[in-house]
Amino acid sequence: MTTIAYRDGTIACDSCWAVDGMVDTLSKKIKRLKYGVLLGGAGDGDARFFDKLLSVKRPEDLPTYEQLQTLRIESMHLLIFPDKRIFKIATNFSIEDGAGVWEVEGTFTAIGAGASFAIGAMEAGATARQAV
Repeated sequence: MTTIAYRDGTIACDSCWAVDGMVDTLSKKIKRLKYGVLLGGAGDGDARFFDKLLSVKRPEDLPTYEQLQTLRIESMHLLIFPDKRIFKIATNFSIEDGAGVWEVEGTFTAIGAGASFAIGAMEAGATARQAV
């Protein structure tokens, strides 16, 4: 299970994930990409997987819907560009039209299993770190 939150220039994630009772505290859920883009990943494809896929300098370089559909994984990713623009990428192939890229209109957001709780916490004034 993963929660990744972004607010005011800070991206934070929980410290571990659990699957079938096994807990991994060593996974990289957040990574800085080649051109300074911050990437956080939740789901089947974590930040290490998308690091190889995304070599983006600007939002115009993000993958298309068709490219995302070929991945055949269930994941959600958060990208923060150096200019502070925030984008979400979904690759939920089992849901019709469950893949896409969209810009977040706002100053904070969250993804993952605890996203709604993190967004609620940030609505109440919490930092990204406090929210996760």
